[in-house]
Amino acid sequence: MGSDQTPPRRIGILCEIHNLHFNPQETWGCALCRREAGTVQKKGGNRIIAALVGFVVLVAGATYLWQRRSVSPVETPQIAPGGTLDEEQTAGVSPQRLALDPSAYRPTIDRIESVLYQEKPPDYADISGIVRAGRELAEEIRKRESHLISSAACLQIITWSASVDQSDVGYAAPNLADARSSWESLRSNTFRNATWFRSAGPDTALAQSPRPARVDPEIVQQMEECIRGIRSLGEAGQPESDAIGEILGEVDDPESREIRRKWLSWAQSWGGRIRAVSAKLPKHPGTDADVNVVMAYQSMNRALSDLRNVTVPANDYGVPFLYERNNRFQAASQCLADAASYLQKIQK
Repeated sequence: MGSDQTPPRRIGILCEIHNLHFNPQETWGCALCRREAGTVQKKGGNRIIAALVGFVVLVAGATYLWQRRSVSPVETPQIAPGGTLDEEQTAGVSPQRLALDPSAYRPTIDRIESVLYQEKPPDYADISGIVRAGRELAEEIRKRESHLISSAACLQIITWSASVDQSDVGYAAPNLADARSSWESLRSNTFRNATWFRSAGPDTALAQSPRPARVDPEIVQQMEECIRGIRSLGEAGQPESDAIGEILGEVDDPESREIRRKWLSWAQSWGGRIRAVSAKLPKHPGTDADVNVVMAYQSMNRALSDLRNVTVPANDYGVPFLYERNNRFQAASQCLADAASYLQKIQK
């Protein structure tokens, strides 16, 4: 029945790669050959780009290795302002080779070293000056150098400035020995050597030693007299103030107006008496005076300030309340007691 049908005859030749037939009159290869050729054509551009990138990386690597070998062991790499050094460039390089050129920062460094190596005892203005100069130096480095270099240097300098700051040590004499030692260590780690760097002489530490506290007997005697005069003024003024009274009712009633009139008259007189006592104050004992003399002088001035403020009202009546005045009289009395106590300490 179906014996008359014959299988279709294959036309073409056999692909030697994929063992598939194709008609050479219609196409140049089998189906698999044509598909693979299309894939290669699409990927050709990517292969070219990859080859170029590989070539660039190879050239960069060769250049880097050549530069590493060309640096002398004693040569200092130049760090241009605003330049960068990566971690590989700094690997194995001594700190001195990576240190900063100090000439760009000489004015600020000179300000620091003029105090650290001065031949006299420092005062608190000196300490404040080098703390401020240290912070300015860190800011200058941050703006001028690369981040990799400036971040470490700025941290060291800011830490040093904080350690030098003695604003919270009370009346202790400033000491530059530790600050000078830590500065020299920081300087050698941060900057390249310079001939203009200063160094301590054999007598620097001795010259910077604090002088013995000075006590001027004349000033002490004047202060004792002023304390007595201020105390007598306060003891006389409080009952006078109490006798005037205070405004508690209507502001414009006759009694309130009379209290205000009496108060304004007394306040004017009180101000003149305060000025008379203030004129008798001795001059400031000086920063090199005995600390007890300085503390007594400050307490005495606080007492005068409290008495001066007795007439300052905290209301709209123009007359301070009695409790305000009495608080200020009491505060002045306590300050005078403190001043006398300080003076007693230096007489023992």
